[in-house]
Amino acid sequence: MHSHSRPQTSSHSHQHSHSHGEGCASGGRHPSNDNSDCEENEQEAEANALMDVVAAFLSYKTFILNGGIYRRLHDIDQLSERHRDIVSSLGTIDKIKSAEKLVRENYKFLLDLVYLSAVGEMPDPSDSSGDFKQWHKSFVESRVRAGKTIVKNSFMEKVLSTLKQFVRDWSAEGKSEREQTYGPIMQALEAEFADIAPEARGGIKVLVPGAGLGRLAFDICCRGFSCQGNEFSYFMLFASNFILNKSRVVNQHTIYPFVHQFSNVATASDQLRA
Repeated sequence: MHSHSRPQTSSHSHQHSHSHGEGCASGGRHPSNDNSDCEENEQEAEANALMDVVAAFLSYKTFILNGGIYRRLHDIDQLSERHRDIVSSLGTIDKIKSAEKLVRENYKFLLDLVYLSAVGEMPDPSDSSGDFKQWHKSFVESRVRAGKTIVKNSFMEKVLSTLKQFVRDWSAEGKSEREQTYGPIMQALEAEFADIAPEARGGIKVLVPGAGLGRLAFDICCRGFSCQGNEFSYFMLFASNFILNKSRVVNQHTIYPFVHQFSNVATASDQLRA
């Protein structure tokens, strides 16, 4: 899947906002102190939530290779020679090894996604100096000390879902689905404000709750409206920031969002396609 970056637009605004937690209620004899403590707790919880998401993105390659690719190759190795020959003749081993290469390509994409979101002091993953490897080692060690050595399955599912979301929102392949899901909203906006030219719509504010990767909010901006997209998920926020603000040209990125799906695919090419 080739993901598309946004074209240059006029001065219409597009924002994403984010919050975690449910806020703090003041109470007790010293409400100001209580509020201060609660605010600190919220900030700490927010930072922890952010690092959990970063860890999930950074754990993608190890999680998928160990849990999916290498496990399958190991299972094949346990077969009798005759059965291994049969599996090999079907192209299964070649497909799994091809999937391994594509997982590594996805990992490069995810590293760029995290790095360009300016998380902490993360060095450039593409730099050959070794700074990133040292940073990554320290990051993992800090999580081990905090008792967070394993990435939850639910978090990795969100990473995989984010990769697939790029298909719907930012690929040519997803155009038909976008027309079905976003089309009625765009049509309703155009009908409501048909008497106002696009260049005069900047004062009309549109809110997109659950903005995901930001495509709907972006398309609304392209029609001249001021739009704000609200999103709760850091997975979506990382990805939308990357595609909206850090990508420069159409088809700049190539990812393989279906490579993890070994069941319910008609052909190997369906699983391995970009």
